[in-house]
Amino acid sequence: MKQVFTLITFIFCSHILIAQIGIITTGLNQLEDPLQVKSGYGIAPFIPIQIELNKDSTKSNTSIIHFEPGFSFTRFNFKNKLIPSSDGNELSFSQDNNPNNTYNNNLFSSASAFQIYSISGRIIYSYRIKSFKLSAGIHGKYIIGGSFLRKFKSNGNKIKTKYKFKDDPEYYYFNRFQYGLLLGASYKWLTIYGSYNLSTLIEEGKGPTLRMYHFGVFLNFFWKKMGLSHSNLFG
Repeated sequence: MKQVFTLITFIFCSHILIAQIGIITTGLNQLEDPLQVKSGYGIAPFIPIQIELNKDSTKSNTSIIHFEPGFSFTRFNFKNKLIPSSDGNELSFSQDNNPNNTYNNNLFSSASAFQIYSISGRIIYSYRIKSFKLSAGIHGKYIIGGSFLRKFKSNGNKIKTKYKFKDDPEYYYFNRFQYGLLLGASYKWLTIYGSYNLSTLIEEGKGPTLRMYHFGVFLNFFWKKMGLSHSNLFG
């Protein structure tokens, strides 16, 4: 199991601007064929829509359902010099052992990577007691694009390669519909969040068994417009 620290920002802009910024531990749960994840990052703008189910007479306890459609981008960088291939039966990775190809593998560069674009959504149930809130829900994504990337030098020439998912008839056997569970706890401006994908990133039996997971701490910010208060935003 490999973990990497990632900076993720969620933004929604309409009558109100909401931002949630924090450090999150992101990784791939690798049950076989480890890909040696080095680092990663992502951005996930969403539209928060919430419905209050009930509020007691003291206005301190509230049950809330959140519907959050959005978009997500995720990238994983690898230490390995990976070359993907799809032979019509499965996705496999080989190492680039060409001695003429040199890779920069440092803090700011990686030997290879893949990036994913998805339409995403979350349904979350939250229960608030004064300033404390517990949340649980499900999330789903549908992969609409992505690619494998390599960047290296060969005989002094800089070369970039991109293998787009859509160029492969089998979409490199990526499981385009992703889903999982999430849990969260908030106190005023602080949120602790975690999620785990129940679906594998690659179709079962078609490549490495990978599942994405996240755990992190966020700070919530907002700018008020049209007289909206903190309670309007965060329940």
